[in-house]
Order: sequence, then C-alpha cells, then structure tokens
Amino acid sequence: MYLKSFTISLIAILVGIASFFVFTVEAQDEPVTAEDYLNQGIVDYADGEYDVALIAFTMAVNLDPDLVEAYYHRGNVLIDLGEYEAAIADFDKVIEMDSKYTYIYFSRGLAYYGLEEYERAIADYSLAIELDPDESHNYLNRGNVYTDLGEYQLAIADYEYAIRLNPEYTNAFFNRGGVFQYLGEYDLALADYDRAIELNSEDPNMYFQRANVYATVGKFELAIADFDKAIELTPENATLYSNRGNVYADMGKIDRAFEDFDTAIELDPQYSFAYYNRGVTLSDLGEDRLALREFAVAIKLDPEFPKAYVNRGVTYSRLGEPEKAKSDFDTAIELDSNYANAYLYRGIVYLYDYQDCESARDDFDTFLELEPDFSQSEAIQDELERLCPA
Repeated sequence: MYLKSFTISLIAILVGIASFFVFTVEAQDEPVTAEDYLNQGIVDYADGEYDVALIAFTMAVNLDPDLVEAYYHRGNVLIDLGEYEAAIADFDKVIEMDSKYTYIYFSRGLAYYGLEEYERAIADYSLAIELDPDESHNYLNRGNVYTDLGEYQLAIADYEYAIRLNPEYTNAFFNRGGVFQYLGEYDLALADYDRAIELNSEDPNMYFQRANVYATVGKFELAIADFDKAIELTPENATLYSNRGNVYADMGKIDRAFEDFDTAIELDPQYSFAYYNRGVTLSDLGEDRLALREFAVAIKLDPEFPKAYVNRGVTYSRLGEPEKAKSDFDTAIELDSNYANAYLYRGIVYLYDYQDCESARDDFDTFLELEPDFSQSEAIQDELERLCPA
C-alpha cells in the first residue's frame, strides 16, 4: 500500500512539473510539442537518465493525453525505477487506446514479474507471443517466470523455442543451463554454458556458473580455471573468491582455501557466505570451536540463513551440546520448512540425545518425504526399529 500511494504522489508531482515547464516554454513562445518531449525522453532514457526521461514523458502526456508512445515509454522508465504499479497503470492506458500495440504485453509482463504476480506475467507474455510469435524475448521471459514457479519443463520448452528463433541468444542458453543445473542434468548444463561462453566470453557470470557445475561433478581443476577467469573479469567480486575457496578446500588445498575466504571478507566484510564457508572448512578439519565463531558471525550478518543454523547445530551436537543443536535446527526449520537436512539432524538429536522416539520418527519421516531418493533411507528405518521397537 505504501508503494502504491508513493507512486501516485510521484506521478502527481511529475504532472505538476510538466505543467510548470510547459507554461514556461509557452511564455517564451518556444515551439515545443508533445512529440519533442517524447523524443527527448527516448534520448534521455537511452543515456540512463531515468528521472529526466520520466519528466519528459510526463510532459508529453500532459500536452497530448492521447500520445500512446509516451505512456508506453514512461511505463518502461517506471519499471527501471522499480515503480511497477505506476508502470502497469501506464501500460493499461496504452492497451485501452490500442490493444495491439507492439511490445505492450511484454512490458506489462515485466512489471507483473517485478511485483511477483507470476500468473499475470505469464498471461501477458502469452498475449505477447500471440501478437508476435517470432519474437524470442517473449519466450525467454515467460521461461524465466516458469523457472521461478518451479515449472521447469515448461521453462525448458520456452528457452528451446527462443533458441530456435535466435540460435545466438546467449541468455536463452545461459538460463536453460541454469534449469538443467538445478535438475541435476549436469552434462546438459555444461553444454549450454559452453555455448553461452562461446557467444559472450566476457561475462563473468557464465564462468561462475560453469565453475559451480564443474565443482559439483568433481572436475576441480576445470572449476578453478573458470573461477580464475571470472575473477580476472571482476576482481572485486567476493562471491568468486569464496566459492573458489570451497573448491580449494575440496581439493585439500586448505591454505589456498583460507586465502580465498580471507580475500572475500576483505572485499566485503558483510558477506555472510564467506564466514559460513570458512566455518564449514574449519568444521571439516575438526576445529569445531573456531567453526562456531564463524557460523555465529554469518548468522549475525544474516539472521535468516538456514544453512548456517544447521551447520552450527551439527557442530554443537558433535561437541555434546544437544539443546543448542536442537535450537538451531528448530530455527532453520522455522526459516525454511522444506529444508530436509534440518529434520534429519534434529531427528538424530531426538533419537540419541533425548531418546524421544516419536519426535525422531516424525522428523525422519518428514526428511524422507522431502528426500524420497535418499540412499540411506533403509538404514534410518533399521536404526529406528533397533532403538525404538514397536
């Protein structure tokens, strides 16, 4: 509600500014038309001068309330300024005047996406596709919404169609690669990232994502090479050092790992993941007390960090402090009720430290519901039967 009221006030202020400038120009008998303001706004927008462009488009609308292009372009500026509701109001006005206006449904879809109104975004992208079935951007953006909704096969289908229309569409390969990566289809993900890098070898995100896949499949040297390239392109990016540190830790190059974690923290002292990753590495080395300190910093910086609570809980459990461990697992579950490992480890605490068979069974059941393919599911059931016979 606050955003909406602020947006209305912003437009009202801009209308007032536009009226003032029009009055001033007319008083000086200068020949300025709505089209002049429209064209100036387009130039300002291309130059990244969003606030100036917004005023120009508002002047154009004030002079000619039927100038469709002015509403359309002002709506796009409002999207870039994060004023999604005001943008939608402008796009609605365009549709009211010309329901077949090119790109209008695409732009309104962007605004709905910004508001996380995903079903409306999909509806608009679908209308955009009906109006222009050969425009690859429409499929890409609808695919992005499907991805956010977890409709991965629909997302893949849209990305594939975008690629069919534009075989050199870097973002379509990159985004499809992200879906394949999430689904565990690592060979397909790597193929898409390879193609994306062929098309755009200067984007560090491409190397970053491919490095993460290489690390997941155990190709550590290739992962390091990609992180090195990404760091070469953006040497001030703390995330790159932190993730490369994880790979070095997996390779047993502990000194290199800590160098990277330290560099990440130097670059961004508020980056919670760097402390978390350093804590995980210390925990793996058996340095539990030092690991607790790192997890505590990560949680202080980001109190809604479920993984940090779970790993700190595991560390507390290993140190023989089950109450603190259970408290951390409880918090992790409150933050993310679908975080499977939190139920697993809490179930272990219930079973071995509290001898609470009923609560342990409930947690293990929830864990197996969330992870039905867990390879040790029979072992969990056998241990329950051994310690908690019916």
